[in-house]
Amino acid sequence: MAVYQHTQPGTLVRALMGVVLALFGALTVGAFMDGSTEVAFAFLLGDSLMVLVLLVFHSLHIEVTDRAVSASFGIGWVKKSIPMEQVVGCRRVKSRWWYGWGIRWIPNGWMYNVSGLDAVELQLASGRVFWLGTDDSDGLYKAVESAMPNRPEPSDSNSDRS
Repeated sequence: MAVYQHTQPGTLVRALMGVVLALFGALTVGAFMDGSTEVAFAFLLGDSLMVLVLLVFHSLHIEVTDRAVSASFGIGWVKKSIPMEQVVGCRRVKSRWWYGWGIRWIPNGWMYNVSGLDAVELQLASGRVFWLGTDDSDGLYKAVESAMPNRPEPSDSNSDRS
């Protein structure tokens, strides 16, 4: 049973992809009208790839249960599930702007993020970390903390990494 569920829209990703799609669409039509079918098909291929990227990365859905923390982008093709017994700690953090959005390698672990700089860091038994970008860091933090099998004492739980 889910303790927590939240879907964050990737508003900027959606807007940027919309602009690119409109531009490529106009260029495709223009190339077809000029008789440049090879160029038109190249832009059509670009449009298709942008639609695929938009479908895959338009949002980030996070779910916390007593068994796992799961995150999936967009339509669910890209997803990650971490068994709760591997989570030994969590805290709210701020990502650096250059970490970007999407799936990113960060120092000592991975990050899934679709927008913004707020995240919750899952500290794993392996010593690695996994960051989940979210616009609801308080809710996600509380859900993970309450679902952890061996909840730690609340000493370092509210610290931010800058």
